[in-house]
Amino acid sequence: MKSFLFAVAVLIASSAQCQSITPVIQIGSHHKANISFDVANNMLTPAVLTLEPASMTPTAKGPTYRPLDPDVHVELSELSAKLGAKQHHTFRAKISCASDCVVAIWVTFMPPKQENGAQVAIHFPETAYICSEIRGCREKTLRANGAL
Repeated sequence: MKSFLFAVAVLIASSAQCQSITPVIQIGSHHKANISFDVANNMLTPAVLTLEPASMTPTAKGPTYRPLDPDVHVELSELSAKLGAKQHHTFRAKISCASDCVVAIWVTFMPPKQENGAQVAIHFPETAYICSEIRGCREKTLRANGAL
């Protein structure tokens, strides 16, 4: 059992180094944002990606995630994609909220199943801080929630 867990840990660590999202954090103003982010699959095998938006609150103990708040609206260009080996793809999102908000768009990478049948999913968040004003938006949100 220990050797299996070790193999899974090594697989996750090696897979995590092969996926990337840029930029990781974006800022919007006037309670809306049109963002785009690039997702890269640097592995030698294809991967399926899924996107799922969530509301996020930064806290001193780390971020907490929950389903989208009722006053937050996210329109994604796509909900999933298949990336071949060494490929990248740009996703777009339109986000609006009635008041200051933080939205995380979870990108889940699912490489092909391993020979032993194990399926590994790797999750990365793309985070958008959206405020009434762009200046100091992220810092203001972090301070208001005790995360700074």
